[in-house]
Amino acid sequence: VTWTKRAADKGHPQAQMNMGLMYINGQGVAKDRGQAFEWFRKANASKFPEALGAIRAMAEEGYAPAQVEMGVAFENGRGVPKLITEAVSWYREAAMQNNAAGQYNYGRMYAAGTGVPQSDAEAVQWFEKAAKQGHAQAKARLKAPTTAKAK
Repeated sequence: VTWTKRAADKGHPQAQMNMGLMYINGQGVAKDRGQAFEWFRKANASKFPEALGAIRAMAEEGYAPAQVEMGVAFENGRGVPKLITEAVSWYREAAMQNNAAGQYNYGRMYAAGTGVPQSDAEAVQWFEKAAKQGHAQAKARLKAPTTAKAK
């Protein structure tokens, strides 16, 4: 674990992926989905091919931060085809689990009418839920003069 962590901390994508696997499986470390996810995110940011698959597996298991990450991936075409309907679906899954980032992003989709019918009322509802959890961008959107339509 020590050498793998040192390499991972220095930005080596394979080591970051291995750290994620260690945490997800409890190999040499205590099982910790949050730590696993963070290591997979780092490996994915370095474009390590298997990292997004690991994140997707976590998302499919219902882990809300991974669902948001998949939403971002599909919204922007990062490692997957750009599919707005998939992005909306992942954001919704996270939002329904009371994940602030999921709520904010789901609200953003309603504000812009991206992948869902445009609805200021729906956007504001989701921004309010995220803001109640301290989400800074959601708070800012609620204070904006054109709350939901501001892109």
